Amino acid sequence: MKKIFFILLILNLLFSRTSFAQEIPVPVMNQLQIFYKIFSSNRNFKLKEGNAIEICIVYQKKFRLSSGIKNQVLSIIEENGSFKKFDNKKINFSILSIENEKTLDNYLESNKVDIILITPLRAVNIELLAETTRKHKVLSFCFVPEYVESGLSVGIGSKAGKPKILINLKASREEGADFSSQLLKLSKIIN
Repeated sequence: MKKIFFILLILNLLFSRTSFAQEIPVPVMNQLQIFYKIFSSNRNFKLKEGNAIEICIVYQKKFRLSSGIKNQVLSIIEENGSFKKFDNKKINFSILSIENEKTLDNYLESNKVDIILITPLRAVNIELLAETTRKHKVLSFCFVPEYVESGLSVGIGSKAGKPKILINLKASREEGADFSSQLLKLSKIIN
């Protein structure tokens, strides 16, 4: 009887940790507003080509949470014109459903992308995604704060119920970003 109780307890902890890892602590609208401000503090931003900023939303079609966040982002963008322009430049959004790490690498090889927004993902190695963003010099923002510790550049956590910017400084620099010292002072730096 004790063994069964112990096994159930372990399973409960494992599943609750998995849920916690996918938690979105700050509403999507707030995160988009903060990402937009963070983006504006990148002193080293250069368009890869053309006059438009290309942002790709990375999600998983078969993962309900991921698909739901992608849909929220697209809905917010559609309803709020301020997300469609930056510094007199048009912002184009694309979406990419991935099943593994290689999908992103292949996409970035053949498409111009300046920034990626990464929704919650399942069964994907975030560290390999981070290697891909660095390889292609694509600035990464993620909706799951734990992904910053796995090597993506920027995420939004929560401290005492308020949004907290998380920046993986090494990763952001390797992706080509140079954030202002003012932004860095306001952020929790992850190394």
